[in-house]
Amino acid sequence: MKYANKTKILLLAVIMAVTLPFSAFAAGAEPVWGWTGGINTAVENGKAVELNKIFEYGDHKIKFENAVWEDYALLVAFSVPDADKEDSVMPSQISLVNEEGKSVSQGHGSEYGGNGKGVLEFNLNRELIKGDKLYLKIHTLRKAGREKPDYTYTMVLDKSLSADGAKYNPGKEIKTDYGTLKFVTASNSRERLSIDYTFDYIQEIKELTKSDPDTNIFVHDLFPQITLTDANKKVFRANGRSSGDEGKYGSLYFDGMPELNKPVTISVTCSEKVANWSLPIPVKKAEVETVSVNKEYKSEGGSFKIKNIYLGSASTYLDYEFIPDKGYEVTRLEPLVSMNIRNKNVQGSTSNGDLAGKIIFKYPITRKDLKDVTFYVDSVKRSIKYGQSIKIDFDKTPGDYKIKVDGSEIQVTNLKIKDGKTTCFDLEVNDSNRKFSDFDVGIKADTQHLSWSSSSSSDEFENIFDKLKEGLGLTSQDGKKSPLKKSIQVDGEHKKLEVEIESLVYSDSYKSEIKLN
Repeated sequence: MKYANKTKILLLAVIMAVTLPFSAFAAGAEPVWGWTGGINTAVENGKAVELNKIFEYGDHKIKFENAVWEDYALLVAFSVPDADKEDSVMPSQISLVNEEGKSVSQGHGSEYGGNGKGVLEFNLNRELIKGDKLYLKIHTLRKAGREKPDYTYTMVLDKSLSADGAKYNPGKEIKTDYGTLKFVTASNSRERLSIDYTFDYIQEIKELTKSDPDTNIFVHDLFPQITLTDANKKVFRANGRSSGDEGKYGSLYFDGMPELNKPVTISVTCSEKVANWSLPIPVKKAEVETVSVNKEYKSEGGSFKIKNIYLGSASTYLDYEFIPDKGYEVTRLEPLVSMNIRNKNVQGSTSNGDLAGKIIFKYPITRKDLKDVTFYVDSVKRSIKYGQSIKIDFDKTPGDYKIKVDGSEIQVTNLKIKDGKTTCFDLEVNDSNRKFSDFDVGIKADTQHLSWSSSSSSDEFENIFDKLKEGLGLTSQDGKKSPLKKSIQVDGEHKKLEVEIESLVYSDSYKSEIKLN
């Protein structure tokens, strides 16, 4: 029994760390992640465009292998031959443009694995695709391995900085790959160092990062990573930065104060390297078949509809729509749908939380496969706009900080200021009549939105536990429901805060299957 109890604890810890659809509990189901398998299938079926183009940056190479056209996206597979080297590079800032030089992408992303294989994904605006070619622009590269400083400098911080609010000019000038950085003013803000700077970018960077609304291409400003190491070998990182006038000036905010009046090492890492590569990609009509489904699932908040299944070259996807019932203002939707084919489990993904869109599975199927495919419609999370606030004032008693929310109550507890640097509190929910599964918050002081972080617990575990406890031989006591609570940490000391409950999150459980013969 001693070892059995240890097993229970380990399993419970793992289960509580993740949320899985009910399809994932099929015995031996193999999860499918990433685009690589789908692109390989498209290549095997002759549905990919061969690129076979190698670019070089110094001693490094990146090979662009194939492109696959879906009717909603373009996928570009690449490889990094020297991925095992610490200083290898991979694409960073990218764009996809037509022959007029205008962006045809509504957004993009990338995948990169430890095997040196990667995929660039572009969501397409097909109205802007003109001519028989598009151009993949690789504006910058970034280091794929462990980063080492490109430059090191030293400076001494004056002992006058020991007083809170003290300032002085360190007069330090730093050369970087992107230009010259000058430290203008060093300040002590509650035992944290901040440094005001000016940045004189080199011409190449100015041209690269210049916003161009006509082409809709925007490359964010390039700025080095700065860390300080004091005489005691303690490392201080610049965890925050503000800037103005296209990056020509700004401030760095460090996570502490280095030892004063002794040498401090400045480590400068320029993670992004300018490439300015251009790769033509032939335009190809996407090959897609449509299978009608027309399924509807009703819940208290509205109707969730799945219309069609689309069979693409490297993926399978569904189109869905959620129609809220009258009186519900749904601000975000997260469908949880998965696909199982011959004991492979593929989790569907959505990109933007819209009430209508696509659920994409990174695995292609054909009409012949349909008899072996099951779609699991697990649940839908919907966020309902709420918009009421709790106002915190340190001069009041904590018992005053509560608000009634849809059959329950949210209360502020454990309010404190930690080390004079962070305002901390918990948001605890009375679970006796709670209908919602989570809630979203925003935090303001004097109408200004603040930076904050949180950790939370929810009752997702209870749902997963119910699926597993019978097979594990666990009891209902082992699966006791955990209260919903958020632990909030707000940067800085704030005597007054406004905590807005922006939305309530509800989970509509369907536990339904779609099978097509």
